[in-house]
Amino acid sequence: MSLRNPPTPSAGGCQRLGYGVVDVDNTGRSSALLLDNLQITQDVPFEFSPGLGLGIVFTLIVADRVRRKTISLTRKNTQ
Repeated sequence: MSLRNPPTPSAGGCQRLGYGVVDVDNTGRSSALLLDNLQITQDVPFEFSPGLGLGIVFTLIVADRVRRKTISLTRKNTQ
């Protein structure tokens, strides 16, 4: 991996950039990802908390399971 122009962080604090390439074909083809002239024009309008994000995802999963269980019970009672 080589970076011709490595990223330089601004004075705004800690920045993280994640990227990846996955090649699922055979070995005859290669995959590539090019990030060129990446610029952030404005700050995110809110403070993100990883714990809050995980809580939201967990809540959505539980709500979906409850909804599916309710539908299943409703179908059993109507038969």
